[in-house]
Amino acid sequence: MLKIIFLEFFDNIKNSAYSGVKAAALTTQCSDHLAALAKPKKTPNGYLDAYILPRAVHEQTLRAQISARVCDLAKPRKNTILLNSAWNNKQK
Repeated sequence: MLKIIFLEFFDNIKNSAYSGVKAAALTTQCSDHLAALAKPKKTPNGYLDAYILPRAVHEQTLRAQISARVCDLAKPRKNTILLNSAWNNKQK
């Protein structure tokens, strides 16, 4: 079944009604500038690959206790001005 689909596609690749690609686009040549842009970027010297996950977590990090201050900072701020203006707009 898959082989039939591939054959159908390649038999009709130049038929723009089937493939969605115009005939001119199949035979066009790209400019040197476009060809240069299509090349992948080079990896900069000194680039470090991403870390391998999962990474080891220090024992003290696992036993850390959150303070009340950090807990308060983690909560979203309640902007009373925005809440009041939204309430007033809803009342109109």
